[in-house]
Amino acid sequence: MIQAPLKTIHHMKSISELLHAVALAAAVLFSLSSVTAQTQIIGQADNWDFLHPNDGVNPATTDADFAITWFNMDGSYNGPSFSVNRPGPFYYGAITYFTDNNITATGIGTGAGGAVAPPTGLRYSAYFKKQFTTTEDFSEATLELLLDDGAVIYIDGVERARVNMTGVGNDPNNGTGDTYTMLADGAADETVLRAPVSLGTITAGTHVIAISLHNQATISSDLGLLVRLFGSTPPLLQNDFGGVKTSVLPMPGSTGWVPGAPYNFSMNGTGGTLHTIQSEPVDLSLTGEAYFSMQMYCYEVSTGTNFEPEDEFSAKLLLTLDDDSQTELVLVPTDLDTDANGVLSGEEFNPGFLAVTEAVVVGRELSATIPANVKSVSLKITGLNDSTSENFRFGGARISDSPLNTDTDEDGVTRSAELFSGTDPSDRASFFRMDGVDY
Repeated sequence: MIQAPLKTIHHMKSISELLHAVALAAAVLFSLSSVTAQTQIIGQADNWDFLHPNDGVNPATTDADFAITWFNMDGSYNGPSFSVNRPGPFYYGAITYFTDNNITATGIGTGAGGAVAPPTGLRYSAYFKKQFTTTEDFSEATLELLLDDGAVIYIDGVERARVNMTGVGNDPNNGTGDTYTMLADGAADETVLRAPVSLGTITAGTHVIAISLHNQATISSDLGLLVRLFGSTPPLLQNDFGGVKTSVLPMPGSTGWVPGAPYNFSMNGTGGTLHTIQSEPVDLSLTGEAYFSMQMYCYEVSTGTNFEPEDEFSAKLLLTLDDDSQTELVLVPTDLDTDANGVLSGEEFNPGFLAVTEAVVVGRELSATIPANVKSVSLKITGLNDSTSENFRFGGARISDSPLNTDTDEDGVTRSAELFSGTDPSDRASFFRMDGVDY
């Protein structure tokens, strides 16, 4: 069921316009695709620094600021020394996954090669950290882990995720070096990789990843960690040429836009900075005339203020012609762009300059026909807002060699909106429906 601010309804020109706006909003919010390009940042055999006490001394009792410095690599940590540059994965005891897959691992216990579990009562948490560098921004970073039993993951000293853990960490009064509460010590912990763990965004540059690895109890017979870190970038738009669909990624350096799903990005509360996202170029040299469409959905839900004049949104296609000259196609709707400058200002978003007690919702399908003499095209979208109550979303960006803004099955929804929402554009009985509205 879709929830919509009811105060916006009386600003619609007709029921059909209302239904169209709802369909556009829904199309932006839902996608059935899950294509994502992944780049490996850290491999399972990469080197890490690690600390795993086997001497019965809890590092949190010997270093007063251990809990807030152990994950740093900037010289601020002055506690017990870490072993440096040892290749992963890491273990002691018997980790079935390593044995079954002939994986060579670094022992962090006692005995020959560190493979033996320390004596009962001396099995403290283990701490791992390493620097890594990326040359591009990733809208999502994910970890693949073999993890026995639980872990807390930090990027640049900030906790990003917990796996099989609750509570707070690094308290000196607990036998394993922390006050986390372990969840179940399941057999699968040491036999399979866990489902990917999301760490959020990672920007281009040098970072420190740190992982505290925890046992379910001081009598646990084994400990294991395998790490693979991937950066991913959900696609920005989709090509559909001759029925063959391919994904197009954002260019490196795009900022401020957060992926909600493939072909679906949003931006809000970005501190008054103009943010840009632009697609990699799409080759149209063999396509002839092409057609573009996407859905735009912008809303302001604060009851204290509407869009401010400095808020702005723009969308355009950057075209390179056959003679290598360049031009652009403005996509923002002319019925909103009252000053015809190709940019929607905050004042243009406010229909009739609504009172500040009104919510503002603007949904449109943006479309264009790309001439046959265009050999490449790139989608460029910019936005600026400074409040978490203001949200710009776009999705369903698509370039096709068949018209997208037509309603081939005459069900009131365009082909582009149906393709994006997962309904059949050739079946009149298949269209996105709103079952009701919650007050």
